Amino acid sequence: MRALTAAHEKLSDDYAVVSSQYQHSTRVLREQETQTDALSSALKESEGRVADLDRQLAAEKQRVRRHLRRARGGAPPVAGGRFRSRPA
Repeated sequence: MRALTAAHEKLSDDYAVVSSQYQHSTRVLREQETQTDALSSALKESEGRVADLDRQLAAEKQRVRRHLRRARGGAPPVAGGRFRSRPA
């Protein structure tokens, strides 16, 4: 009977340790999931800002190209994105 009681106590102690480890792991996992969600949201916001800036940059490039074409008398651009210079 003593051996059975000792075995029960050991199993109870082992269970308490495993249960505590499980609860800790579960808590850490939830915290990591929360951090992952926050990082995912931040990434989506950043991607949205990048897309907005890309659109703004494209519009600004287009505006500058139109302005330069008008300023140069409508000369089309040459290779490399540069404009032909006006004859002197």
